[in-house]
Amino acid sequence: MTLTGLRRYPVKSCRGADLRRAVVERAGLAGDRRWMLVSGDDGRMVTARTHPRLVLAVPQPVVDGLEITGPDLPALRVAVPDPSPGVEPVRVHRWETAGVRAGDDADAWFSELLGEKVRLVHLDDPDRRRPDPEFARDDDRV
Repeated sequence: MTLTGLRRYPVKSCRGADLRRAVVERAGLAGDRRWMLVSGDDGRMVTARTHPRLVLAVPQPVVDGLEITGPDLPALRVAVPDPSPGVEPVRVHRWETAGVRAGDDADAWFSELLGEKVRLVHLDDPDRRRPDPEFARDDDRV
């Protein structure tokens, strides 16, 4: 087997970046898909399948969060949010999990990009997300 490339997607469905090397953690590549957009109404995951403009957002990991650029929008810097005030329920496919809101500025930036109300959330603890119970044991995590 030959590995021909590595690509990381810091924000699910936004533009990814090729990597020359990566750190692999228990939950996968470090920094891969730890952020996602959810609908402003029901907290369901928003992806490029239904919102293709997401691929125009270019997130770049920085020490304390992300810098994000996109067409006709100012650059956005988002800090990794503090989970201590609490997490909010979000839905990934059919499964409930929890995310930490990134804040009003991030929500406004992505809502402007997509033309509808969305929220940016961070998965601070990958153990919160369970795999499909039809194919996993009770103690399995993504």
